[in-house]
Amino acid sequence: MSPVSPRRLVLWLPAATAFFINGAMYGAWATQVPLAKLRLGADDAAFGQLLLFMGLGAISAMAASGRLILRFGAGRLIAISFAVFLVSLLALVVLSERLPFAAALFLFGASGGMMDVAMNAFAAETEARIGLPVMSSIHGMWSVGGLASAGLGGLLFLFLPGPGQALAICAILFLLFLSIRRPLRAAGPAAATVGARTWHLPGLIWAVAALAFLCFSAEGSVRDWSAIYLGTALAAPLGKAAWGYAAYSACMGAGRLSGDWIRHRVRETSVMLGCGVLAAAGFALAASTTVYPIAIAGFALVGIGLSNIVPIFVSVAGRSRSPAAAISIVVTLGYAGYLISPPALGALAGATSLAVMFAAVGSVALFVSVAFVVISSRRR
Repeated sequence: MSPVSPRRLVLWLPAATAFFINGAMYGAWATQVPLAKLRLGADDAAFGQLLLFMGLGAISAMAASGRLILRFGAGRLIAISFAVFLVSLLALVVLSERLPFAAALFLFGASGGMMDVAMNAFAAETEARIGLPVMSSIHGMWSVGGLASAGLGGLLFLFLPGPGQALAICAILFLLFLSIRRPLRAAGPAAATVGARTWHLPGLIWAVAALAFLCFSAEGSVRDWSAIYLGTALAAPLGKAAWGYAAYSACMGAGRLSGDWIRHRVRETSVMLGCGVLAAAGFALAASTTVYPIAIAGFALVGIGLSNIVPIFVSVAGRSRSPAAAISIVVTLGYAGYLISPPALGALAGATSLAVMFAAVGSVALFVSVAFVVISSRRR
């Protein structure tokens, strides 16, 4: 965010904090994944099928989020969805039966997805009020949140059992949320910029939304499978297994926090192509090694590579004739990647290995960047 002023910082902070909290919730879940898989007694393929319910919940809720934001306001919807988000995470860390666990995953995905759409509506309003492009830095706080909770979660495992670790993180995030309750409450229907006429959008937006679908699938692979991969293929202990996602989140956050500065100086297509190459190289590095520090470096490189792809997609949507509707469809179809990727990636890992799965995801990341460059060049 540049240049910085006290007024702009005051406007930026509530949206950035909401993104931080949302990312931290997913980071807390990432540290709990190996324990949940062990508690349920599920193999990679079966656990991937369970993760399908998270995607189903997200898409179901996001499909209704636009109308709910228009009715209640983005700030109020953020508050409601965050409350469900907390409760469902706490349920996920204690349930040991697959059916109740699947129901909790559905609620976790639904509340997280609804909060995400509301946050993006709130962020779009924030950017308009600031008058500068700040979407990358706001999105960057999501990654910082993931880093903070994944790192803290790994350390807390040294002192607390799984449920205690999750309860401690949820308590911290609840207190943090209280600090932005007032500005969120002030964001009434005026902040609800998500439109409903998505079916009349131009082909470019639908193409970008399809690429967002693939990009979110790549991001989800790190969130859901990195700790399992490090804990099984590389035999990392529970605390260290979570550091793959932590390194990924740290580098993604750094890339996004510097993304506004970079995009002011480098062509958008060049940034996109560089991101795809770095992400593919990171996935290949993590998949091809048996050395723990090298695998961590690979996931860190993935974080750098994927960092500015989604913010660029959101910016492209924001430049359309119907920016609110375009942003809505890009975010919603992007999250649909979470619906398809868990069972597909789990099946691929079950048929081959997690290393092969990550290598395949790297190829997808490279395709996303190249396809965007081709589409952009044809629009000129």
